[in-house]
Amino acid sequence: MKELLSGPYGAGKTAECLRVYRQWLEEGMLTERILVLLASARRVSWWRQQLILPQAGNLEIYTYFGFIQREIALYWWQLKARQPALKGDDPLFLSAETAHYLVTRLVDRAKAQGKLLKVVATTAQLAVQVLDLLNLIAVNGLEEEEALQRLLTGWPAAVDRQEELKAALAVGQEFRQQCLAGGMIDYSLAVELYHRYLLPEPNYRQELLRRYRGLIIDDAEELVPTALDLVLQLLLKAEQWLVTINPEGGLGRIRGGAPELAWARLQEMAGANCRQIGGRPTLPQIQEIEASWRPELLELIAARILELRARGVEWDQIALLLPVSDAILETAIENWAQRQGIPVRKFATGWRLLDQPLVRALLTLAVLAHPRWHLAVAEDDLAHSLALILQCDPLRARLLARELVRNGVEELDLDQDQLRRRLGFALSERWERLQEWLRSYRQEPGTIAHFLQRAFGEILAPLPLQEEDLLSVRRLLAAALRLPRALAQAYGDETQPDQAFIQMILKGTLAQEVLEVAPWVERGQGLLLGTVSSFLDRGFTAEHVFLLDVTAPAWWQGPAKELVNSWLLARDREAEDIWQDDTDQNWRKEQANRMAWALFSRCHHLYLGISIYNSQGIEQEGPFLDFVLSLAQTGGGADGN
Repeated sequence: MKELLSGPYGAGKTAECLRVYRQWLEEGMLTERILVLLASARRVSWWRQQLILPQAGNLEIYTYFGFIQREIALYWWQLKARQPALKGDDPLFLSAETAHYLVTRLVDRAKAQGKLLKVVATTAQLAVQVLDLLNLIAVNGLEEEEALQRLLTGWPAAVDRQEELKAALAVGQEFRQQCLAGGMIDYSLAVELYHRYLLPEPNYRQELLRRYRGLIIDDAEELVPTALDLVLQLLLKAEQWLVTINPEGGLGRIRGGAPELAWARLQEMAGANCRQIGGRPTLPQIQEIEASWRPELLELIAARILELRARGVEWDQIALLLPVSDAILETAIENWAQRQGIPVRKFATGWRLLDQPLVRALLTLAVLAHPRWHLAVAEDDLAHSLALILQCDPLRARLLARELVRNGVEELDLDQDQLRRRLGFALSERWERLQEWLRSYRQEPGTIAHFLQRAFGEILAPLPLQEEDLLSVRRLLAAALRLPRALAQAYGDETQPDQAFIQMILKGTLAQEVLEVAPWVERGQGLLLGTVSSFLDRGFTAEHVFLLDVTAPAWWQGPAKELVNSWLLARDREAEDIWQDDTDQNWRKEQANRMAWALFSRCHHLYLGISIYNSQGIEQEGPFLDFVLSLAQTGGGADGN
């Protein structure tokens, strides 16, 4: 069997992949001889759950990045022989937090030297753009000079930013050299090492092509070009293979995905072995919910959600989606939902560790335990954390926080200024027990990872915690174990790694995507809340989907930032291609089209939430609403309420 299976979302392509996988096993093919490549870590986890077999070898089921990570670890010494600049006895794979923090330090250094000062983006945002540049260059197989020329010649806006572009690329190269010298591997370096040094090596390539008899690629429209290169090589030698693709899908174009290129190359490879299943999905019932302001809109949405619940709709069939990750808005929605009696289960790929209350509490304890670090903590953040740690009301937590800030987070004497009476004796006793614990730690301090483990186990673990809390702590501890080593390798004696780690999280460093989906997201415990991209990337479905603020500009974003343009850096761009206003609008329309049809296939009822004015009182006129309604009318109509 060698087949390219095409069809829209929801046509049954993944079910066919599972059927074929099981069929191959029944025919005697071993699990370790079948490679499955999937679009996201959540889908890897889901596949593994579906394949609980009575007897099986290793399940070779990965994302593209997960696969090349595994190969780099296995062939580390061969890679070092081919790339002498690569050091270290074993690879240290950097989380997104760590990579972002390291690049942020380099951006700060560049700004101190008078560079990148004309860029409007904040230092943290600029660090993200540097990483985006590195990633796009790597997954498209470009040289840095070629990427720079594409941006300068094809993007009129880049001409005035030439020095800033060069400075950003220089920061990227400085980061790359730090990674090589320390054996630290971020996403872009992993792609470069694998495709430039490991895959072309004849002995390795021969062993790889002999390793697998069967190959399954699901959702090939999400493949980046280097992943497509790998897949095409594997297809040439596999005895049997099945590749699925949605020619109208591919929401990852802004991250380097190349759906048109994948469709064209895979059709060439498959020849006559192409089969199409399913047609375009049946359009959901589309309703508009309109209000002048967002608070009014949320009240109308709440009424509709509670009405659905009264009709017997389960929580796992209701989702409220945002255009982009927005911690402030998500917190406001959670507070609103709590007032309405609506439970919420959040998911996201972009939430920050700092946004998690238990993480903030652990960071507060770290600041209190290390006063000589002189780390600044906002009074509001300190009060919220103390309320959680000490299980007290907000007013007394704020009083305690104010005194701590005034005292430079040193120890407090509760007998001064009648503080003990004002706090109450029960809270004062809890605070003094905490101060005694902190004194005990300072006498025998350990690494930051050891401190966080101890603080969680001895202070926070007895509190009533949710599974979301436990996962966020696990992610914090994983980052704490990685960062000090990374900083020591990158900067030697220039920095105190434990202090730098706490600074990194306090700055709101990005959090990496979870490798497994948290159980509270999978179980129907509340309204599903997250970004539309996370909802679609992770393959969620819901009978009723509400989109918030569909006239906001965030629903109509393009691929261009100040220093990054993923369209110009795509492999299938021609040298003479120019990024102009009509190119920009066409890209946005195409992306909106892909997003809309993906949403149409994931729900039966789609509610378009419209707030006429934003929080600044400016009328919102983003075109996404009209675009979706136009699509719906062309395909079968919409009904407004």
